[in-house]
Amino acid sequence: MSLPTQGGTNANPLVGPVVISEIMYHPATPDLPEFVELHCIDTAPTPLYDVLNPVNTWLLDGAVDFVMPTGTVLQAGEIILVGATNPAALRAAYPSIPPATRVFGPYIGKLANEGERLNLSKPGTPEPGGFVPKILVDSVRYNDKPPWPGQPDGFGPSLERCDVEAYGNDSANWRNGYLNGSPGTVADGDGDSMDDSWEIFYFGNTAISDGSSTADQDADGFIDRDEWLAGTDPSDGASTLSVEGIESVTNAIVLQWQSVSGQTYAIEFSINAMGAPFMMSTGGIAADPPLNTFTSDVALPQPGFFRILVE
Repeated sequence: MSLPTQGGTNANPLVGPVVISEIMYHPATPDLPEFVELHCIDTAPTPLYDVLNPVNTWLLDGAVDFVMPTGTVLQAGEIILVGATNPAALRAAYPSIPPATRVFGPYIGKLANEGERLNLSKPGTPEPGGFVPKILVDSVRYNDKPPWPGQPDGFGPSLERCDVEAYGNDSANWRNGYLNGSPGTVADGDGDSMDDSWEIFYFGNTAISDGSSTADQDADGFIDRDEWLAGTDPSDGASTLSVEGIESVTNAIVLQWQSVSGQTYAIEFSINAMGAPFMMSTGGIAADPPLNTFTSDVALPQPGFFRILVE
């Protein structure tokens, strides 16, 4: 808990001072190594060791194991990386890592593609006999199945924490990250609500599109920011999240739409798209590219409207 609340409503979980902010657990190509990104969200420097017993340091454990070097201190807002390979090899594989970003590794073990628990712990006060307890600082039990984002499992993006100051062990606080990750950097440096690496991958730089309601590089009627959210190609007018077919059959409606590997979708229904609220029909629909087919067997009392959402 972030505060003691005996006899009252529970406070929010304690978050920080250092959190797991990005996980590359299944790179798209074998030449790219895994990595874990840590972000110091405190406003003061954070020693990654027990100041009274400096040889006892913080560690990653669970999915992989890595003991932080003695004397490591994170500055306020600093981002560091722990890789599956040595620091030089990680930098060579990800040349976008800023020169000032500190890189550690290699860790022991391998991040499971199907998901597992990853912990960041700090040492507690040594007990008689020398045993040093571990105090959990941050933990995430990631997964590759809904409601977790699916694209980080081998389709290119990393798994990225949405809000570093919010509770981490919650699928709602994780999203598809950059293509090939964004190790050591803030996701959206230009503040246009699109990942910078996604912009660089498709447009060559972050200046081409400003993410506004009129920015549509391929002129397909879907703005660039929506294509980023949908996982479609903003340079290809044929790549859109669009309904390709709708058919009424006996006691059912069959919908078809273009889908993208690694995405999950939800179907909502409304009797009046301009007034009545949309209600969830079905969620957690895994992508089945290039075309998803969904049959709604919900009895429709009157004409209505369906819409398809990316979860």
